[in-house]
Amino acid sequence: MAIEINPTRSTSTDPELFVNRADDVAELKLLLRGMLKDNDPDEPTGVLVKGDSGVGKSIFSKNVVRDLKIELSNRLVVLEVDGGNLNGIRGLLKRLSRVTLEEISRLNEPGLLLQAKMLHEIADYGKITSGLIKQLTSGKTIGSEIGASIMGWISSKLTGSDTWSESNSRNEGFEIPVNDDYLSELLNKLMQQMQQAGFQVLIFLDNLDRIVKSDSKDEADTLAAFIKELMTFSSCVLLLNLRTQFAHHTIDRRGLQTMVLEGLSKQALLEILSIRLAAYELSEEDKKALDAVGFRTLAEQLAELTDNALAFLRWLEFWLTRTTNQPENLAQDFKKYIRNNYQGIPQKAFKQAVEILRKARFEGIEYESLNALPLEQVPQLERAAAIEPDDLMTEPINRRYRLAHSLDFLLDPSDRFADALK
Repeated sequence: MAIEINPTRSTSTDPELFVNRADDVAELKLLLRGMLKDNDPDEPTGVLVKGDSGVGKSIFSKNVVRDLKIELSNRLVVLEVDGGNLNGIRGLLKRLSRVTLEEISRLNEPGLLLQAKMLHEIADYGKITSGLIKQLTSGKTIGSEIGASIMGWISSKLTGSDTWSESNSRNEGFEIPVNDDYLSELLNKLMQQMQQAGFQVLIFLDNLDRIVKSDSKDEADTLAAFIKELMTFSSCVLLLNLRTQFAHHTIDRRGLQTMVLEGLSKQALLEILSIRLAAYELSEEDKKALDAVGFRTLAEQLAELTDNALAFLRWLEFWLTRTTNQPENLAQDFKKYIRNNYQGIPQKAFKQAVEILRKARFEGIEYESLNALPLEQVPQLERAAAIEPDDLMTEPINRRYRLAHSLDFLLDPSDRFADALK
């Protein structure tokens, strides 16, 4: 019978649970501090943290951002947005406008607050008209220099005017489409105003690749174009988390310093588990239950099968809550894991793919793609998230693939989990 506790908290990215990567932390802090201090438009405007899904990008970056908030609390404004569950670039821009409003609300800056409120309201509309501007400003004081500036800029895209009063008097009945480019321009303008008010601004976009609809070259190109737009925000510093296969070559070469997070050692994975067990505050009864089923011994075995923190924690979470907790049945438990998490994959093609990838890893056999499989089956495996491309910029027929990290156990050199494929 499964143990009714879940101390691994596999999906938690609470920075309080962070452990390891001391050198990486020091490097990222150094980079961001320098960029926030100098803000030189001729130097990189931010840092791109890239790595495989589940390698720990989110908790790593959150930990660094938390420390920077403490160190630079007086003038640092952090605009943090998680790309998960957002609907495309527009959804991200709308969320960023809301977060900006929330953060500026904590500052004693009436002019900036007015600007942020206007931006947040505008983000919900499909177009801006003179009537809508009058509606939005009704009862609001637009007398401040910043307030007049933003209202003039809203309409100057159409009129070329520099002030609200001038554009308002000349252009009754105008319309401005509120598209992604326009919202980006407004956000950029607001970042400039924040810098002029003496604040350092850090935009932290986590899970940025999740805003797109699929893992495809077109979506990767769309995301790359958006990142290039963000890189024009010269009044702030960017911290972007991105899966490796979405890291477009033009992003790596221009304007962003790149950090690559690699996998973790067995010792590091076990340390992560220890931190989470301590945070869970296990009762004596719970500790005895875990000891009785050999949980720590099992964790050591599982930590040998992957270098991916999320895969490791998910395996433990599944084993604790969805199996009978008998270590001798681990192979059958992993078979159940595949059945529960990878439904609808073509079994024969999946088995062939695992064989090809095992040879590529352990026998030094080079391969250009999974071209031994029928052409339509590779996309099926990719859609089922059983395999992942190394690079979305490569045409599908030439791509190199790897197993999803949560299936790393199938690459165990002893082949003890071969039955999991049957």
